[in-house]
Amino acid sequence: MNRIFLVGAGFSKPAGLPLGKELFDLILTEAKKTTAYDYKLKPDIDRYLFYKEKIGVNDDRISENEIDFEDFLSYLDIEHFLRLKGKDTWHDEGNESQLIIRNIIGKILTEKILDFRKNIPKLYIEFAEILEPTDYLITFNYDTLIEDSLEYINKSYRLFPDRFIQVSGSSGILAQEENEVIILKMHGSIDWFDIKSFDDSFNDSKNAKYFRYPTNTIFDRDNLKIFQPSKLVDEPYFNTDIKRIYRIKNFEKYYLGPNSFLFQAPLILSPSFSKILYLNPIKEFWNGFSSAGSLNSGVSIIGFSLPKHDEYIRQPIFKLIYNFQNYDPKIIKKTKLKVIDYKNESEIEEFKDNYNFIDWENTDFFTKGFNKESLKILKI
Repeated sequence: MNRIFLVGAGFSKPAGLPLGKELFDLILTEAKKTTAYDYKLKPDIDRYLFYKEKIGVNDDRISENEIDFEDFLSYLDIEHFLRLKGKDTWHDEGNESQLIIRNIIGKILTEKILDFRKNIPKLYIEFAEILEPTDYLITFNYDTLIEDSLEYINKSYRLFPDRFIQVSGSSGILAQEENEVIILKMHGSIDWFDIKSFDDSFNDSKNAKYFRYPTNTIFDRDNLKIFQPSKLVDEPYFNTDIKRIYRIKNFEKYYLGPNSFLFQAPLILSPSFSKILYLNPIKEFWNGFSSAGSLNSGVSIIGFSLPKHDEYIRQPIFKLIYNFQNYDPKIIKKTKLKVIDYKNESEIEEFKDNYNFIDWENTDFFTKGFNKESLKILKI
């Protein structure tokens, strides 16, 4: 039966991709190369620090380099979601700093991914070879390392839950042949873009007295040949929000080209405490997750520490692990739960406490991180 691999930032670390505080430092460095820092990002940082000071949280007068990255992004998310700026709310997808940050994250990761593609490490090739058709790889990362590795070895995959041969209303007939690894990117991807704002602008313009084709870096008719956007899901499919998502080719031309980062941004959920506010386009990936783990032969968690800014994930992850470790379907032979993370002796107890619902006696726990040695555990 199919297995589930749960993948977090620790999976991408061996490829040189940044984590947490390191990422915010890189964002600030990149922003300071442009006018975006002085005119957009810095004023928002100052407002955030002023707010924290006045509510008594920032009594020590911390600097921007000491900011809690996730908390700052949550401040921006709430401001935008509640439209606290009123008519000055910039865009349905976010205010200026939100779009700038998401685009800079994409730029930073793109540069790393291009290096990765030049010489894909054997670690990732061997991991891709472990994956079998119908395995589910559930990732919270924005990068394309998994897709690149599978493409390198010519292994088929899809980026949506199910294929159908027929759909009618809310019911459908599933395709019987399953020869793909299923990758669900729960926080989006740097090569995904939502067409909704473009469609809305197009329809508004179409209904106006004088039609004017909307400006959009991705979906503008002059750029379609460059980015070749294609729907994330294949038809037939239900009429749900993920049909608005398009995956682009040549995404390096978007991030490393002369495009403005204020008109759109990739569909990625910023690493904030308020991710659930922006989950709508891809919340379908969680549909039915309460039964996950019950009928799976294996579950592995790689480099995902269940961080505070992903608190909403705790409930579905609990269901996955509890079902896997406590439900015996008799007809399926299950392995032990496998947990792979980089933790020193002083961090192990805190990590276990974070996952206090795991039956650790029925778990293979590897604490040296995602490396060649960990592959031996995943293959069993």
